[in-house]
Amino acid sequence: MFDEIDKPVLDASRNLYRENEYARVLFDRLARRKTAAEETDVEEIARITKAPKEELQELIEGLAESGCGMFVLGRRGYNTRIIWNFNSAYLGRAAASAPDSDETAEVRANAIEAATRDYEQQIAKILQLPQNLIAAQFTVSRKQKV
Repeated sequence: MFDEIDKPVLDASRNLYRENEYARVLFDRLARRKTAAEETDVEEIARITKAPKEELQELIEGLAESGCGMFVLGRRGYNTRIIWNFNSAYLGRAAASAPDSDETAEVRANAIEAATRDYEQQIAKILQLPQNLIAAQFTVSRKQKV
């Protein structure tokens, strides 16, 4: 699901989520959305996070520096806003999710491999196939040629 988000942006958003309480509130709100916003104005971010002005500035800069979005200063009647570089709902979910450690990924891979072996054995029993199907095919084909 998060494949569309670049790894450096994903890592930076997760760091921002861990280190900044206002980023955490914003990402959690984005994660709960059913539809993604293409942009979010700074006033809405301030309302969601209830961050003081200095902290809000730091949050906006952090989002822009991490590659989550582009900070656009309001002009000619448009509000100051963040234009998201990625699906904002996915970004919120990705920032809130913990990355797999190498150990966790290895455990998952081993579990998938074991489940696959079990599944293959169950199918062989149901279809009444020999345990070593390739060797059995080879033996049959040699007998037929003779």
